[in-house]
Amino acid sequence: MLEPSTRDAVQRTIDSERLDLDSPACREMRARSFTEFVTGHVSSDFLRRHSPFIWLELRRQNLL
Repeated sequence: MLEPSTRDAVQRTIDSERLDLDSPACREMRARSFTEFVTGHVSSDFLRRHSPFIWLELRRQNLL
C-alpha cells in the first residue's frame, strides 16, 4: 500500500494533461495489450519488454 502523499503524487501524474495517461487512446492500448496476451497472440516475455506496466499488473493479479 502506498503512503497517502505518494498515492496523491501518483494520481496527479495520471491526471496530468501533459501525459494524459488515462486518455481513451491509452486505455484502448492497455486493453489491446491485455487482450493480445490473454488470447495467446503475444507472450508474457513480449508484454514484459513492450508493455512493462501491463505485465507488472498481470503479475500483481497472479494472471501470469
